[in-house]
Amino acid sequence: MVVKNVINMNPGDGATSYANNSGLQKAVISEALPLVDETLKAMFSAENGGFHAKCLKLVDLGCSSGPNTLFIISYILNAIEDLCSKRIHSSDHHLPEFEVFLNDLPDNDFNNLFKLLVNSLINGSKKRHCFLYGLPGSFYSRLFPSNTLHFAYSSNSLLHWLSQVPEGMESRNKEIYALQEQVPQR
Repeated sequence: MVVKNVINMNPGDGATSYANNSGLQKAVISEALPLVDETLKAMFSAENGGFHAKCLKLVDLGCSSGPNTLFIISYILNAIEDLCSKRIHSSDHHLPEFEVFLNDLPDNDFNNLFKLLVNSLINGSKKRHCFLYGLPGSFYSRLFPSNTLHFAYSSNSLLHWLSQVPEGMESRNKEIYALQEQVPQR
């Protein structure tokens, strides 16, 4: 039995569901928010050329099926909107459209996830131009064509399940952020 095909969370929103039993995971996500902020500021900084695409494409790898995905995706979109609003005096100010890819194993309860996200991100008070996509599959294999994404996020999945540092990412000088205590050892 292949591990990548059997690990999944309890679906739905009942008493034993992942959605109602993922407080520890939210705490980990909250601890990493300064890294998300730092990365987004770097993406949008004038020193790095700014961000000029009309559509920002991002993925939550190992998104699960509950409110933690809503929390982090909302946080990222709000942070981007704040960064764009600070550039209002700039001639290149615009709020990009968003393509949000939600990746998890095929057994993930994507229906529950879309119910949460559509009501909040698309039909909420901000009326964002946000397009949501479910992307079932393992991040052990390639999920996207080259140069597809602007921002990739994973809070708990990658660090729980990777057995080693991905090839080419051994150097801490790459554009990838991980908390020192959680970097897997070879």
